[in-house]
Amino acid sequence: MQSYKSLFELAKKELEKRNHAIHAVQILMELVKSKQDDGLVLFYYGTALQETEQYFEAYKAYQSSAKLLDGNEKGRAYVRLGVLEKLFGRFEESEIYFNQASELSSQPDPSFWVLFGATCLARGKYKEALSHFKRAHDLSKQSTDDIDHNLCDESCLNLGYVYRRLERYPEAIVAFKEALRCNPSYKRAKDELDIMEALEEALDISNKIKNRHYRDDQLEELYLALHHSADENWNPIIIYEALREYLKLKPGNGLAWVWYSKASRDLGRGNEAFEALDKAVKNCPIDLKLKLLPSLDIDRAMLCEIFKTREEAEKWYEIALKKVVNRNTVNWLRRGKNLAILGEFESASQCYEKALKCRPDINYYPLDEVYSEMGIIARSWGKFKKAKNYFEESLEINPENIKAKNALEGLRGIEKTLEKCSQFKKGHPSGGF
Repeated sequence: MQSYKSLFELAKKELEKRNHAIHAVQILMELVKSKQDDGLVLFYYGTALQETEQYFEAYKAYQSSAKLLDGNEKGRAYVRLGVLEKLFGRFEESEIYFNQASELSSQPDPSFWVLFGATCLARGKYKEALSHFKRAHDLSKQSTDDIDHNLCDESCLNLGYVYRRLERYPEAIVAFKEALRCNPSYKRAKDELDIMEALEEALDISNKIKNRHYRDDQLEELYLALHHSADENWNPIIIYEALREYLKLKPGNGLAWVWYSKASRDLGRGNEAFEALDKAVKNCPIDLKLKLLPSLDIDRAMLCEIFKTREEAEKWYEIALKKVVNRNTVNWLRRGKNLAILGEFESASQCYEKALKCRPDINYYPLDEVYSEMGIIARSWGKFKKAKNYFEESLEINPENIKAKNALEGLRGIEKTLEKCSQFKKGHPSGGF
């Protein structure tokens, strides 16, 4: 029979293996049941839960570990709590945890400053965000550790986001280019540079509108061209810059406010995105409003996921999905994912079941994603055979679904892990967690 200590070491090894966090969850769950005052075990339990997307339970484990740990170890728990608070949309609480962590750690690593910077960016604290991302960049360049050094690209990408949010566009472009130089295969940086390539055109259109270069009929032709471009070849910088000036002259164009909201969202401008949605509702003619309102509720839910709390997002998903027109696979999937992050697995599962019953969407029918998410929930409930079936269903539809592929790989050997847990359990009374 394995001892408490040897089983803990086994759990840490499982965490180090690719996709094996679910094994660590099973082991650490038994250790926590037998001894609830081991802060380090609770921390690793939270880590394993977080890696298997059981965020609400991970949060509770980190909270318990933070009460029992001291110094750097307590600081690590605070960092994880800060990360999860940000995921839940509780940005102020996230910042508090990062500040507490910085006080406990003598020398935070680059990843800490990237995470802290992301929280400050979400709160609109751009000066602090710039400071943290620059610090992360400097530390990553100096580090001989491969993991820390590889954060150079992410710190530059985030610097680009802040500069763009501040409309310091030349600096944003430099930062995105530096991210790509650090990592030539960094797709996110390449995508952002592709967006910024249209900056000159966007500013040219914006200035011409501002300086009344267009007659009214030309202005409407320009809007129709922008509308067509938004549908066919989406670039948020063009839509944002052009419509910002256009809507000063034509504030009664409700549909233009919808596009402006979407562009603002993609550029990280949450307040403007929400305000634009309100103006869209106010300015749309009644016939268009009846068509648009249901989809705007979905847009508002998606905005809440990014810029407000997950609970607020759920309120809007609930409102939106009462309307038949919104009941499609994609929207049920979105709501299910949001609920799963909140730990509402039963409700999330019901959303996924409804997603499977919807008729195919012409443009996008992500059944493989639905099955993979159902597998994640079944796995969290310990229904491993059912989870395996869901992951296999997902891969049958889309063999390239990385999430399902990794999760299925991670279930290999789970029976042996459960047997070891069972043997340990026989010799140790369970106190519960």
